[in-house]
Amino acid sequence: MSDKTEASAPTAKPRLASRIVYLVFWLVLVVVLFFTLQILGFQPQGDTGAYLEYQASQHTPATITWPVTGSPDPDPGTPEPLTSVVVDIWFLNEPMAFPSETVFASRLERGQMSDGRPAYFIEFDEAGLNQYLNYWFGKWASEHAQLRDTRVKLLPGGLIIYGEINLGVRWQQVGVTFHLDDSGRQLAFTGVDVDGEFLTSPPVGPIAQGIEALEAEGNRALREVRFIDPEGELAIQQVVLLEDTAQVLVY
Repeated sequence: MSDKTEASAPTAKPRLASRIVYLVFWLVLVVVLFFTLQILGFQPQGDTGAYLEYQASQHTPATITWPVTGSPDPDPGTPEPLTSVVVDIWFLNEPMAFPSETVFASRLERGQMSDGRPAYFIEFDEAGLNQYLNYWFGKWASEHAQLRDTRVKLLPGGLIIYGEINLGVRWQQVGVTFHLDDSGRQLAFTGVDVDGEFLTSPPVGPIAQGIEALEAEGNRALREVRFIDPEGELAIQQVVLLEDTAQVLVY
């Protein structure tokens, strides 16, 4: 018994030492990441949860009125569900028809504006919006923004795109926050969540490069996408983002 006791004591010490080294390694890594972000120009703005609560209190977006009513046509009729849409955007060689199942919207309808022009109303819940963005832009995000495992969380007046971004030596979980600008059709970057800390970012470094790509290409899509209706081309004119719903008015 004494021999076994004496033999077990030395093996316990290396195990304890290896655990200490492991914990110290991760502590140093976190500290290095924090200071690296500050060196790159990221400035801490406090707890992400507190920031998001504040932003939600500052944004109370009104929902889109649909169907549209008003002079000269106070009763534009009942909108009709669309079974497909014809889309033209820069990465397609030509306009293409897509069945409604590939839009993943909870509502996809055709009606008209008060002046008689055709209009589309598109409404997503959060799950449908995630399906839509991953279907259309998931591959692009992975290849050009160096983001993987992305998902979107809707906020009043904005959204967060969560994902892992490639830092070169490792993947880092981030949450990139955008809010709609005053036009109601473009997204403006407001900050990035890294391990619960909300940070602002200048245009440098791998995280900022991914953010720039998301903002530039996302806004380009909102500006340039066209829906080809039998009566002509329609463009996105209004976007409303709520806590669990996204609405789009096209005419």
